[in-house]
Amino acid sequence: MSVKQAKEALDRGDTATCLSHCSCGLDTDPTNYPLLLLQAAAHKQDRNWPECEASLLKAIQTQPKTPSAWQGLLQVADEILSARDADKKQ
Repeated sequence: MSVKQAKEALDRGDTATCLSHCSCGLDTDPTNYPLLLLQAAAHKQDRNWPECEASLLKAIQTQPKTPSAWQGLLQVADEILSARDADKKQ
């Protein structure tokens, strides 16, 4: 497991491999902030909003003063609201 391998997998669009690397790394260190953010990003790509939110909330608990997870949570909330608005218009 490494953050680098998870990031490379995500960059290739291979969210399953990214999530696998993240899971292995988080089993060893559940507070690994970069892995939590990568896990959230993979879930976001898969549009798995509940898991994305859960990963971001764990990251926020780990490093509450670091803005990346907070920003990610706001982006996810915005995407969810936009998707709901689009569904209502159909």
